[in-house]
Amino acid sequence: VAPPTFMAYSLTDDPRGAWSTPVLVLMPKPMMDINAAPVIKEDGSLVGMWRDHHPSMKYSTPHLFTAANWTDPTTYKYSSEPLFPEVKGPIEDMFMYRDARGYFHTLFHLMFPKSDETFGSHAYSKTGLSWTYTGQCYTGLTKYTDGSTFSYPYCERPHLVFAADGVTPVALTNGVKLGPQKGIEGEDQSFTLLRPLRH
Repeated sequence: VAPPTFMAYSLTDDPRGAWSTPVLVLMPKPMMDINAAPVIKEDGSLVGMWRDHHPSMKYSTPHLFTAANWTDPTTYKYSSEPLFPEVKGPIEDMFMYRDARGYFHTLFHLMFPKSDETFGSHAYSKTGLSWTYTGQCYTGLTKYTDGSTFSYPYCERPHLVFAADGVTPVALTNGVKLGPQKGIEGEDQSFTLLRPLRH
């Protein structure tokens, strides 16, 4: 059993200012870290994803959660039904966002098909409630400005950086690891990789 997830939010426009009292969201005793990925809508409601090792799937599996009022934990509702039963492998590290049309998108850390390399995948929804999984959308292969390339064997925790309009993605970030390196003990050395997106 993993520690529960709590939420707090700033009561001012200054992130150094006063914060709300942390409150429990979703379940008090999750099976594992839930990787919560929400989007707050204009009316104050919320839609998001959480994950667990679902008994029918036996690996990291995303599920839906919603709230009528994102600041009120008593309105949070979560589903235990797998969102993507057709996906026969673990996906995690969800990052959810909305595009310029208001459509919802989610990026994932796709932990297969190859055991020695990880990828990213994508899903979209018009409402945030019914989702279509589109599959792999990026790999760890990275080309640098000097022409060199490196394929990161661990490419996790996807996030997007947006333009000033707040909806146009301009770069992808990932937590990456180099993997085994000669002369370096272990393989847990990690850093944040930022890759610009083509327009």
